[in-house]
Amino acid sequence: MAFVDNTTYTAENKEVGTFWQKALLSSEVLDKVFTLYPNVKNSIKLNQWDLGDVIQEADCDFNSQGMGTLSEKTFSVDDKKVNLEYCIKTFEANYLAETLKAGSNNTSSEVVNKFLLDSSAKKVADSIVKYAFADNATGLVGKLKADAGVVDVTIEQLTQLNAIDEIAKVYLEIPEALEEAEDLIFLIDSASAKFFRLNAMDTTVPQLTINEGLELSYLGYPMIVGTGMPSNTIIIAKKSNLFYLTDLVSDAEDMEVINMRNTTGQPVVRFVTDFKLGFDFMIPEEIIMGWVTA
Repeated sequence: MAFVDNTTYTAENKEVGTFWQKALLSSEVLDKVFTLYPNVKNSIKLNQWDLGDVIQEADCDFNSQGMGTLSEKTFSVDDKKVNLEYCIKTFEANYLAETLKAGSNNTSSEVVNKFLLDSSAKKVADSIVKYAFADNATGLVGKLKADAGVVDVTIEQLTQLNAIDEIAKVYLEIPEALEEAEDLIFLIDSASAKFFRLNAMDTTVPQLTINEGLELSYLGYPMIVGTGMPSNTIIIAKKSNLFYLTDLVSDAEDMEVINMRNTTGQPVVRFVTDFKLGFDFMIPEEIIMGWVTA
């Protein structure tokens, strides 16, 4: 049953570029929430220049307001790996049965390899979204909780009855300078999104709207569901202040497709590769997070 060949996809192979485009850049959620910084090998330094208040009372003297304040922050990417294993019987039991030739002994390695890459890219993409918003040392929520500069707002556990009141608590903490930001977004967790969708159907809640695609907005600000965010979490931030870092150049490393039939006798195929990514933010004081602190 030679259903797949042992194959090493090198950086020159077009399938490698296609795979990483799908795995790292296909998520609509990540695209709506984060500003992408590609080609980060290990770390990158970004600068922020704050001019301060440059307006003075008019007189005949020249009073320099200085050069402002230049701050710098270093962002790093983490090394990650992908180890997946598939069984050819699973392929045949699913939709690939319609595309493979009849009989396991007469399968096309090209078709199976292509399926492996496409399926693996989707799995990686789905996992990255959950990784991005996780409450741990590398996820966005975890990093926000650990930064004292973030504006923390204590909210109650969200229900359909109190969801509107609780999000209002977070909204009221938006600094005046951020209110008119064009890229200001609200991030909510999957469980809470259900409560907001139900409230959006109530005509007595005009501050919350929903479109045919079930996309929400609060007072005109887009609300985006972050898969993997802990329940009872509301984050308000500018997209330009949230970063998705990866190395789209070096990420074009070798990808291995290994037919285990040739070594262990198992009718399975393994997919192996490595990549780098990280999620972070620049200005914690411009991020408001509501969560159940107790």
